[in-house]
Amino acid sequence: MSSVTVSILHSERIFPRTKQDSEETIALSLLDATTVNFAHTCSTWLCEAPETAAGPEFDLADHLRQSLRVALDAYPQWCGRINAITTLDGAAGPHTQRFGRVYVQYGTPQDPGVEFRVAETTTTLDTVCPALRAVDQPVWNRQEIPPEKFVPSTPLSNALQPDVLDDAGLFPPLLAIQLTNLACGGFILTVKIVHPLADIQSLVYFVKDWASVSRSILSNTPCPTLNPLFEPGLLDSLAAGDIDAVEPDMAIIQRAKSMPLHRYDWWASSPNSPWPVKVPEALAGKMLSPAGKPMPWSEWNITEPVSHYVVHLGIK
Repeated sequence: MSSVTVSILHSERIFPRTKQDSEETIALSLLDATTVNFAHTCSTWLCEAPETAAGPEFDLADHLRQSLRVALDAYPQWCGRINAITTLDGAAGPHTQRFGRVYVQYGTPQDPGVEFRVAETTTTLDTVCPALRAVDQPVWNRQEIPPEKFVPSTPLSNALQPDVLDDAGLFPPLLAIQLTNLACGGFILTVKIVHPLADIQSLVYFVKDWASVSRSILSNTPCPTLNPLFEPGLLDSLAAGDIDAVEPDMAIIQRAKSMPLHRYDWWASSPNSPWPVKVPEALAGKMLSPAGKPMPWSEWNITEPVSHYVVHLGIK
């Protein structure tokens, strides 16, 4: 495995260019709430050196920083905080006020902003992603240079965990970005965000919006009007039955269970569990119907290392 050292040069929090007039609190969808403990949505772009037409004094990091501020005007919710309802007080109220539902709050003095990191490494683009890999390495070991080297290590907020202030007195962000400058003049851009706020499609849509702003600034043309859709309630409004009902509709549940999909109860105890099952405090000691089958830990060997290869298939 190659040894790659990535050095962090600068880290700061970025906010929208336009300040919010008022505080906003928006409930995320029921589907969003199920992804709180999912892995972060994350994507990495490997880029060649910028064209020299930008000028010898061109500062890529500053350009990305300034264009990011403009793009965030259309994504202010990504600069705020995410929280979850952890009590049963709203059990009989609207579905958005019940245990486990998640909401985003932004436009407050406590907004953490977006983490923006600038880093450098002595490696090159061809080392990270060889141009001839399909020929020279038909079975390409991706762990020779671990991709996570270029992912910002900044802890992101978790709606089910208390936010802890960092050394600068800031709350953990929802979105973190790292620009890693390479020795060849190229760069790697990695963006990661908490899953409840964006899946991979939403993340790529944001980066495309950011790129359109970047191109406008470089060409000295008016910035485009960005119109991303952020209406979590729209998804819930399409739910079958009465989503605000106190009791579930068993006909809908049985229909859902008939679909070919594994459903496991994350809180149900089961033999061979590699770690203790921690039931949320609000549900401790209560008799609840199982949300699914116990996790079949006996089928998994979590001690075995996981390899990561890319197999290039030829026309033959």
